[in-house]
Amino acid sequence: LPQTARLGLQALYLQAAINTTSIGVYEVGYIISPRLNASGRLESAMDSLRLLCTKDHKRAVMLAEKLEGINVDRQKIMKDAVIHASNLVSKRRESKKILIIAHEEYEEGIIGLVAGRLVEQYYLPAIVISRGEKTSKGSVRSIKGFNIIEFFRAQKDLFINVGGHPMAAGFTILSENIEHVQKTLEDLAEKVLTKEQLQRKVVIDLELPFNTISEQLYSHINELSPFGMGNFEPTFVSKQVLVREKRILGKE
Repeated sequence: LPQTARLGLQALYLQAAINTTSIGVYEVGYIISPRLNASGRLESAMDSLRLLCTKDHKRAVMLAEKLEGINVDRQKIMKDAVIHASNLVSKRRESKKILIIAHEEYEEGIIGLVAGRLVEQYYLPAIVISRGEKTSKGSVRSIKGFNIIEFFRAQKDLFINVGGHPMAAGFTILSENIEHVQKTLEDLAEKVLTKEQLQRKVVIDLELPFNTISEQLYSHINELSPFGMGNFEPTFVSKQVLVREKRILGKE
């Protein structure tokens, strides 16, 4: 990626203010990919394909700017949907072991992102459904230790189709069956999910003496990247550390 000759990626790097000497997992996952994915989430993925294929510099700049704008729109739509979904969850008096939210205004392309935010906020498996006229699409994000695709496949008759992996899945159902699907999955989750599974945990790999933390150690750890499913980023703890200074970073 740093040495790419593709004019579209070069234009995207410039548009997103990416330092090409340090493109890593973060840049790919949180800067490059969201911009390439945004058009497919809201419109058509063709503009992303055109960006990657173009050999015209002006067209590359134009497409990079367009994808940037679409990504900004995607962020706003997602933020509004997250607020709406969170409000629906908070209005429910009864506590459930799985969150299931359905609405006709949720864009199909962002429901997985919304489900992920709900998991972060409530630490419960979350299903967000984009309600359609005849059929509806659902996307789900799970929590550690709860295999969501096995959970769905045990009730496969509920779905027109379903697919995914232990931590995330998607499905299609008949819109007229949404309430039935919701009740069935809520009742099943009540039986199979334990209190222990619903406790947010931080898994510590190693206790690290504070005086061993250095740029050299950080560099050695980064040699094990890319981190992700199957190769999680290590988590360390240092004890008896005194906080000397603190300050707030970021817009909020």
